[in-house]
Amino acid sequence: MATTRHLIVFGAAIALAALVFAYPTPLPFEPLESFFECQHKTLAQRGVAKECLGKDFSDEAMNAAMELHMDSRCPLCKHVCSKQDVILRCLGESWDVVALFSNKSVEMVPFVRNLVEESLHNLCDNDAALLSVFLDEENGQCLTSAWRTCQSRLEGAEDFNLIAICDFTDIPELDPFSKQFICQKYVDFFECGEEETGRCSEEMKTSVTQVMSIWRNQTSCSKYFHTKE
Repeated sequence: MATTRHLIVFGAAIALAALVFAYPTPLPFEPLESFFECQHKTLAQRGVAKECLGKDFSDEAMNAAMELHMDSRCPLCKHVCSKQDVILRCLGESWDVVALFSNKSVEMVPFVRNLVEESLHNLCDNDAALLSVFLDEENGQCLTSAWRTCQSRLEGAEDFNLIAICDFTDIPELDPFSKQFICQKYVDFFECGEEETGRCSEEMKTSVTQVMSIWRNQTSCSKYFHTKE
């Protein structure tokens, strides 16, 4: 589900929420040996989250949702947003586990958790208005192109193992993935997305602009941008 993966990064939220436990990206450095063990445990927990979501996002459940909401612009969006409690429960159960994996995760997992929960709520607000724009099939190809162009702006901030869960150095000062770094990298990403999605449609560009504004003003990130407002 490539479009869903792109949405997660553009909206910093979850459509099929298990993807928050992202598959690892190549590392430009040699991490601690314990990093790989932590990474392995995180991927296993990703499977637990997917299993938790299985009943509500099975092919049968999705087909039923498509039929139930067939007259809406985005039946998938309707279904995802109707299952927010399920998504956040399944994610929350796994977050509670991975939050204990390392020194980093104790601090960073609650931070990322808050970002995701706020973002999912905002994407589903107003009858899933924003989510419907991002998952509109007509926008799929253009959104994919924008994602490919802008992905480099994140510089690793999309890898949750790296930024929030696993210690890759025993010297905290050498870890660049601070909360401020994460907040800023996503704003940089959205700024690129705002420009690139202008080629998709005015509606898409406006929606990315709105998501960027939401991100800058989220509880977790707003303090890092108050001097820029």
